[in-house]
Amino acid sequence: ASFQGPVAERDAHHWRRVRYAYMDARRYANKQGLTLKGPVKVFYARPVNTGMLYARQHGVFRAYNDLAFDRFWKRELDPESVEAVAALFAEIDAPPGFADFLAGEGGAEHDRLRGEAEASGVFGVPTFVFDGELFWGGDRIGLLRERLDERGVKRRL
Repeated sequence: ASFQGPVAERDAHHWRRVRYAYMDARRYANKQGLTLKGPVKVFYARPVNTGMLYARQHGVFRAYNDLAFDRFWKRELDPESVEAVAALFAEIDAPPGFADFLAGEGGAEHDRLRGEAEASGVFGVPTFVFDGELFWGGDRIGLLRERLDERGVKRRL
């Protein structure tokens, strides 16, 4: 269950919002020549999410993230499958060992980070937190950039 209650108990208003969000996401995907299909269910995404930590640790984050994103939105990746995530790592020539990472330190770190995000008020993606202030949605990046500029955070070139 989430802060909105069990999925089976959500009302028509909630599902209209969900359908709109996916329609809007597809608009952006189409502009970039990407395929985006809504997920077939609410996934337990701990394996694929922990994969980001493993990928970062092994210097293959961009390759992993791009491949996982592409496959997921084409419905070609089961984010709940440890074997499917490990297969992504094999494709990008990352070292073996993801399953052990997930079962140990990686899974623990995932859970710690998720708890920290929830305690900070994070409820959806993309969410950015800067100095305790939440910025939710791609359309808020400009506001976040203003806040960073106000605080003197230098831009990368």
